[in-house]
Amino acid sequence: MENENISLGQEVNIPERLLKREQERISAIEKRQEKKGDKEHDGFSNMFNENYDKIKGMINEIDVDPNSGSVNKEELKEKFADINKQILLLNHVIVDAKIFLTSYDMKIYNNKLQELTEQCNILETKLLPRKKFGFKKVDKVKLGGQGDKTDEAEKKILPKDDVDFVKPRQHEEETYIGFYNRSNETLELPSEDVHKKPVSLSNIDSCVVKVNGNASTIHLNNIKNSQIFLGPVSNSVFIDNCTDSTLYLACHQLRMHTSHKCSVYLHVTSRPIIEHCKNIGFAPAVNIDPVLLQSAGLDEGTNHWNEVDDFNWLSVEEKSPNWYVIEETDRKNM
Repeated sequence: MENENISLGQEVNIPERLLKREQERISAIEKRQEKKGDKEHDGFSNMFNENYDKIKGMINEIDVDPNSGSVNKEELKEKFADINKQILLLNHVIVDAKIFLTSYDMKIYNNKLQELTEQCNILETKLLPRKKFGFKKVDKVKLGGQGDKTDEAEKKILPKDDVDFVKPRQHEEETYIGFYNRSNETLELPSEDVHKKPVSLSNIDSCVVKVNGNASTIHLNNIKNSQIFLGPVSNSVFIDNCTDSTLYLACHQLRMHTSHKCSVYLHVTSRPIIEHCKNIGFAPAVNIDPVLLQSAGLDEGTNHWNEVDDFNWLSVEEKSPNWYVIEETDRKNM
């Protein structure tokens, strides 16, 4: 009788028909998964386009109405509030769909939604213009708990109406309100100027900056050795090239790129995203005015501050080394 035991190192000859059957089984599974993904994407695409057209129709209805300029302001405010609510809900849906959408698809949908947001903001500014807000005297910004950084920055404090209006980028009609090319200053934007407008802070070095009210979106670029305090933002905060700084913010979506050695105190209703970042500390933002959160459409009870997605760290089993949770004993009292 032949010995049926297979010794170590001995090759096992698997019949070709079994190999072929296994390959066919794997191929069938992959095809089913691919069809499932395509089906989910097609369903999402139809849903997105339907809601996109609905929101665009709501905006166009106000824009072409010859009586819009003379209509009751409270009615107009309600219409714009409804549009912004629909935009925010659709934004939530896009974020939730990232489990089956590609990065390219996410970018396309986000860009289309951003176009709607900007179109709505431009029309609202046109039909419901806000009185320009300013101060005749220089007021100190009382942020509290800022330590030596605040004392140093208070050496040079600007009036609250001394703001920079950043030139619009290509294909953008609306001007970004904000500050740029500033150093060793304490800067503040009043809520009346910020309300539902895009804000930009660029080339800021060794400053304390406070943005009040509810901006629609905020872009931070080239921030160094600074402390940034942002009121609740209705949509997204985009951060590029931020180093050695402390950020305090609330928003629906946070995207942080090419930043290092920063502390982020955050209230965010979707998972924050970092890319090409190192040594970024996160902690929950506390003591945020619930009225401001509500006016920005943010859920006070939902905060994903410690559920960070690092696009440069693909492992699902190990946490990214590029970010960490700030220990409670090390957190600043904002």
